[in-house]
Amino acid sequence: MSIVDILKEVWVASSRLWSRVIQKSNHETYDLTALSSKGLLIFPGRLDSRSCKLLRDEIDEKLSSTTAITWRDELRSDERIYGFETISKHLEKLINVESLREVGEQYLGRKIDSYFVMAARLSSVDGNIGSGGGWHRDSPFTHQFKAIYYLSPVKNTNGPFLYIEGSHTSSFKIKLMTKFPLRKMRFSNFERESIKAGETQCVADEGALIFADTRGIHRGAPITEGKRYALFYYFYENEIPSHFHELLQK
Repeated sequence: MSIVDILKEVWVASSRLWSRVIQKSNHETYDLTALSSKGLLIFPGRLDSRSCKLLRDEIDEKLSSTTAITWRDELRSDERIYGFETISKHLEKLINVESLREVGEQYLGRKIDSYFVMAARLSSVDGNIGSGGGWHRDSPFTHQFKAIYYLSPVKNTNGPFLYIEGSHTSSFKIKLMTKFPLRKMRFSNFERESIKAGETQCVADEGALIFADTRGIHRGAPITEGKRYALFYYFYENEIPSHFHELLQK
């Protein structure tokens, strides 16, 4: 086990304690204390049906166009538009990104300087492994705040977001230190089975809003029926990471 990684984890844990001191325990109806302990919160009914349909139709339109920059997996089951906020006619009117940013800043205890929106359409195709390519963390050390809107009803057959509650915490990672390196970011299904912790399946109707600390272990379940439409808000303390630059709209 690298001493550098241990020191990084100690630093993250101590800075997290400080950020919890300065964060508000509640932001409107958002319980940030619960988010800190669980790493995941789900709120139903944050977008109405009309808004969800407008955004679904726009995602379909942009994915069919030749002008939008799109990403697709090999099976064309997972289709994405990175930087959707820059080409959408409706998004800014329907969702107040500044209110989401404020929640993220209070949760992280740090200023958020940049963000982008990834619009996603997941379709049932034989052999798909779900969005995200399996179980993973978005960051090995830094806490990551993400907001997710479901734009269609998501049952257990529609590829719901799966999350191991508490896996974003340093105490969870340290318990697994003899099994996995602290910097490990991706986990096979076999490795996931060896982690003795349950997972939350985010099943919800259209319009639901999910807050997640994606330093925690998560994935999109394989989709076996219909389609799943969603928006993912990625927030960053500094600049957007360079590996996203070629995917974003120009």
